[in-house]
Amino acid sequence: MKRISRRSAGMAVGALVFAEIITLLALWRQTRTYPRYWAARAAEPLPPNALRVVAFGYSAAMGIGARRPEESLVARIGTYWVNAPADRCT
Repeated sequence: MKRISRRSAGMAVGALVFAEIITLLALWRQTRTYPRYWAARAAEPLPPNALRVVAFGYSAAMGIGARRPEESLVARIGTYWVNAPADRCT
C-alpha cells in the first residue's frame, strides 16, 4: 500500500509541476505580445479633447496574467471612463 501512495503522490506532484510549466509558458507569451498591443493602442489617433492616461509600471498595468489585455486594470479604468455618464466624470 505504501508503494501505491508514493506513486500517487509522485503523479500528483508531476501533474502540478506540469501545470505550473504550462502557466509560466502562457505568462511568458503574454510578456511578449501584450506590449505590442499597448503600443498599437497608444498609436491610435485621439480626439483633441481626449484624456490620456499614463500607467507606469508593473504587470497589472499591462494585464500580464489576464486572459486578454482588455481585461487589465488600465483597460477596465478606460472602459469605465468612456462609458461613464458625463456627470460622474467631473
